[in-house]
Amino acid sequence: MSGLQAAEPTPAESRTVAAMTGFTFRLLRQRWNMNTLRLPVSPSLWERDGDDYLGKVAGIVGAANQEGLIVVIAAFEDGPSRCLARVH
Repeated sequence: MSGLQAAEPTPAESRTVAAMTGFTFRLLRQRWNMNTLRLPVSPSLWERDGDDYLGKVAGIVGAANQEGLIVVIAAFEDGPSRCLARVH
């Protein structure tokens, strides 16, 4: 899944983020037999948007955890966020 790393998300990326719900995570867990979700996030967007961004990340992580998924948070950046791509 694309994540929350895009400063200017495309319509497709926005639809993917909107679909990050308990229902979607339940499907991933039960139908695809997944137990882990990698969620790309942006440290720069966190700095820019503060608690709003952190709240969005926490909501997605909470929904995934509630459905039995382990969430791996991966730091990435894109061009519009004005940072080089990096993985932590």
